[in-house]
Order: sequence, then C-alpha cells, then structure tokens
Amino acid sequence: MQSQSSGPLYLFKYAGPSLLDCTFNDDYWHHTKHWSEQNANRRACNYFTSKDSNFKDWNWYLNPIYDSNGNSITTLSYDKGSIVNPSWWENGLYLGGSYGLISILNL
Repeated sequence: MQSQSSGPLYLFKYAGPSLLDCTFNDDYWHHTKHWSEQNANRRACNYFTSKDSNFKDWNWYLNPIYDSNGNSITTLSYDKGSIVNPSWWENGLYLGGSYGLISILNL
C-alpha cells in the first residue's frame, strides 16, 4: 500500500529507512515502533477495515500500532495517527536524482 501511494519513491521513502532501522537495531519490538512500520500497519489496518465491515481480526500483538506517546493501542477508535504520503518535492528529488544517475552512467 505504501508503494501504491509513492510509486518509485517507495524504495527511498519507506523501504530504505525501514531496512536501515532493522539492520542497525536487532530488537523486533523497537523496530515495530519505527515510523515506516507504523505507517504500514496503519495503512493495512485502515484498508482491511474499510473493505470489510466485519473485519475484527487485526493481530494487535504481531502488528502493533502505537499512539504519539509510544503506547500500544488495541482498538481502531483510539488510532489518531497520520498516514504519511510523499510530498510533491520528494517526487522532484527522485526524478532529479534519477536523471543525474542516468547521465553519469552514460558517460
């Protein structure tokens, strides 16, 4: 769902930061609090609950969602977090960086 909203920026916006966090931090529970993981959990939970009104099987233990104070929440009604989509300028950075890389490789 993150890749659908960000397209090719997914690698830089979400995957890269998540990979760096789990590479240098081997604590799974700390990694679940990383902003990109929280973003993915919120998107998934929102998606499944919006597609099926009977959906009640979110696994809060394996896919925790935390509030802004770092407290685990257990019902969607308490989820006040935001979902971060790429800004317009991030697309410009990606396109500019891609163009620069292509120019270098063609030398």
